[in-house]
Amino acid sequence: MILGGVSTLVSKWLAGIGLDPTLVIDECLIDFDTKKTKPLNQNKRIMGIQEGLVIDTETAIEVRALNMAEKEILDTLKRLKTCFPYSLDGNTLLSNIFWEYSSAWKNCVSDLRPLKTALNVADTLTCLHTRQSKYILLCNIMICIISYNLYVFYLYF
Repeated sequence: MILGGVSTLVSKWLAGIGLDPTLVIDECLIDFDTKKTKPLNQNKRIMGIQEGLVIDTETAIEVRALNMAEKEILDTLKRLKTCFPYSLDGNTLLSNIFWEYSSAWKNCVSDLRPLKTALNVADTLTCLHTRQSKYILLCNIMICIISYNLYVFYLYF
């Protein structure tokens, strides 16, 4: 199998299904290295319902019940993560899902839904360096598309 094949295949599957990117991040597996993750604002913390449970209100999302399909997908993803823990890391999967949506946008620039979804996936990334590199990648794609269109325009006129 090619290098990165597992994460590529799983991210294509998750992007094809349209799974919410916030469900991909497994909080137990996130490396809380302060240099690589979102800085926590100490003033924005509150105590949760359970004693001792701290919730960051800045990054908290509304709790909702998962439907049966999402439960099955997450169970399958959890089983796959036991076999491939490094390939199916949350940031790796989200980076590949981001790439799937940005490639779809690059193929059809007039449809902005893949771009919006790619930006939502990039916002979900916990590693600041990875998130920034994804934004730069989108800017480069946009510049290449504009340059190509100008080149074609120049050739015909």
